[in-house]
Amino acid sequence: MRILQLSNKLPYPPRDGGALATLNMALGLADAGLRVHNHAMNTSRHFFPVSSIPENLRQKIHFSATPVDTDIKPLPALLALLKNESYNLVRFQKREFETDLKNILKTEEAFDAFILEGLYLCPYIPLLRKHSRAPILFRAHNIEHRIWERRADHEKSAVKKWYLKKLAGQLKAAEEKLPGLADAIIPISPIDAEWFSQKFPDKTQFVYPAGITRFANRDNINKVNRKSLCFIGALDWYPNIEGLNWFLEKVWPDLIEKDPEITLHVAGRNMPDSLKKRSFTGVSFYGEVPDSKEFIQDHHVVIAPLFSGSGMRVKIVEAMALGKAVITTDVGREGLALTPEEHFMLANTPETFADAILKLTQNDDLGEKIRLNAWLFARDNFHLHTITEGLVLFIQNQKLSL
Repeated sequence: MRILQLSNKLPYPPRDGGALATLNMALGLADAGLRVHNHAMNTSRHFFPVSSIPENLRQKIHFSATPVDTDIKPLPALLALLKNESYNLVRFQKREFETDLKNILKTEEAFDAFILEGLYLCPYIPLLRKHSRAPILFRAHNIEHRIWERRADHEKSAVKKWYLKKLAGQLKAAEEKLPGLADAIIPISPIDAEWFSQKFPDKTQFVYPAGITRFANRDNINKVNRKSLCFIGALDWYPNIEGLNWFLEKVWPDLIEKDPEITLHVAGRNMPDSLKKRSFTGVSFYGEVPDSKEFIQDHHVVIAPLFSGSGMRVKIVEAMALGKAVITTDVGREGLALTPEEHFMLANTPETFADAILKLTQNDDLGEKIRLNAWLFARDNFHLHTITEGLVLFIQNQKLSL
């Protein structure tokens, strides 16, 4: 089978959860024997030369990309607001991408299925229909409007709150319509699947979480400094910077006073200058690191203080696969059937977050139990090749049903 996977950013390098989920799906399908062509928007924000993608990946997956400018601009944002259009969507409707996509459909061998990685690719469904009868599968990385609703809930400025709610409402209207143009839906979590089932009861679904390929050796998951914490995530993504600032301001001062030996190591691309300039006792800032796996493996506890966002937190699953004890919030554990103090530590307040850290850094038995259970959970539920077997059958069934 030949698959055309469309994404609104090049999935390499896999520096964030969305890119990792997109790349690993392509890898999983390729390893299962399918021929995968990923065509992406090579955005100004995440630009990366296709020719610089490692040769071993380009031998498995055919990558191509259209350079586009999706940067946020005040005037187009204002015009979209006046027209009551979703600027989030409008930014990704690019004539040059449409032209390249049309050329691919006209000149290349016919595709057996299309996979659209996220809501922002849905406006291109009519073009796919015009040139092919192959099934179109919409992959939902999250419920987009929930991200903006939660961001609005935490916004203090009345004007910004109003604007964020407006964006959320526009996205919700699009999300209740556009996925219905596809033939099937691939949600990333059961929670998301439930929402899509309510909105599109006639659409078949297959829950496909972000697959993981890198697992720690079981014998080495406990061999690190138990008082070393880390945070890793894209720091140009609002939920990450919001959660990190909350932790540094609300949790860290009291925590370091109770145990001065605890250290925190923060990594993430596009770290704001305002964060780099701040000084916290025991905290080290690294910016973007070459390898997230190596960075995570060097530390005992991974913190994920999230209060907005949606979908599945890929970095949490990646940390679990590396045998790490994770502390996160109710929002952070959404879409993951995890049991507190069995697979991870749950904390929603400064007091409970600090208490969870102290428990893990002072109780060897608790830490070892959680790390092992986390590793086993990730291995049993998110191993890429295991979960992709069902996806291949699902895609084949969609082709046969048309």
